[in-house]
Amino acid sequence: AKAKENAAPSKFSIVVIPEKVTSNGPKTAPNSKKISVPAETKEKQNAASKCNLKKGTNNGSTKSTAVATSKVNQEPEEENLCCIPLVSSSMTIAQLKEECTTRNPSMKGISGKNKSWLLSHLGEGSEVQGSDEWKAKKQADRKGEMDKQTVVHSYKYPYVHKCPLAKFSALMLHGAPRLGQENIKCDLCWETRYDMFRSQGTPVYTCERCDWDICQTCFNDKNKSPEEKEQIRREMRRRAEEERVRWEKEETRRLKEEEERWNARKRFKNAIITPSHIHLDPDSSTLKYTVWCSHGYDNDGWHSYQGAPEREFDSVWKSKKEANDRAEYLFFWKNPWGNAPNEVSDDGGDPEPSDVDGLNSWTVSPADTQRWSVGAVPADAYAHLPNANKRRHNHDDGREPEGYEEVSDLCY
Repeated sequence: AKAKENAAPSKFSIVVIPEKVTSNGPKTAPNSKKISVPAETKEKQNAASKCNLKKGTNNGSTKSTAVATSKVNQEPEEENLCCIPLVSSSMTIAQLKEECTTRNPSMKGISGKNKSWLLSHLGEGSEVQGSDEWKAKKQADRKGEMDKQTVVHSYKYPYVHKCPLAKFSALMLHGAPRLGQENIKCDLCWETRYDMFRSQGTPVYTCERCDWDICQTCFNDKNKSPEEKEQIRREMRRRAEEERVRWEKEETRRLKEEEERWNARKRFKNAIITPSHIHLDPDSSTLKYTVWCSHGYDNDGWHSYQGAPEREFDSVWKSKKEANDRAEYLFFWKNPWGNAPNEVSDDGGDPEPSDVDGLNSWTVSPADTQRWSVGAVPADAYAHLPNANKRRHNHDDGREPEGYEEVSDLCY
């Protein structure tokens, strides 16, 4: 060994095993001795210790080299954590753009950006978050964070969850409070909620080991014995039955009102439904109020338009009540589309009458169709209305008026 050391002193270095320290002072171990280690191997060990990179050893490595290498092999996670690549000008534009979208998946408008802009935006020298090393570091940091927060998982609710729970507000997630992160929602809302339109609640308890969160509503529902839950279910069934009975009574009342509202025979006199020849004379001097109607397109810029439609004569009446009744009957029951009276409506909802000196007028204009208008005016004023004539319309065919029809919610 001494001969080899003298022959090639530049290729070897001396490694001395430290003395064994006892209570009586330093003492060299009986078998302590100087070991010659190749200088090349020692340089590799130093490089591995600086970068935490796993290096292989030569077959001729000594026992000291094997020990140093084994320490590197025992900490594979630290090797990745200390070698996170940094944003630098050596990265390609494609790599820089990929890093931008990794940090902000919703980011747009970077397709035309040059390299200097991308480096400035990312921050030259910052860690590459798309790298496996950075992800490993984040996982290690999160694991350490969870380990520290194990002590706050001190709430035991066996009916709710098998593991101890922690207050949601007392936990951190990647260094930020969990409470302010809106993307964390209750894991049980979809399973326990009875109102299908209720959104997922904000968690109040959490089990980090199971990645499980529960809101206050679901917690109150779960944190009960089987007997208490059965009692709650019975109460809910009772309330549901009461609600069903109440709804049926309300629906029966509504249908009755609708049938009465749209039953022309119950609401109007026969003379209103089938006017006599006296009421059909536009020149009658004994009757004071005229009912008219019109049917045509508005000037909507789409359909052909030759001006406002003509006002056609319907009937004359002695009193305002008779004229208003006839106008309402004609408008709803004798509409030009042949619809049931309760289906005469437009996009704005059910039409309402307009009142002028106690005389009503109605108008409706469903989408992509003609406007239908009916009104009552004093008989001597009818001749002065725009486009008014004495010719009687043909909308009242004399057939029996239809009644109420249930409107379907289905669209075809």
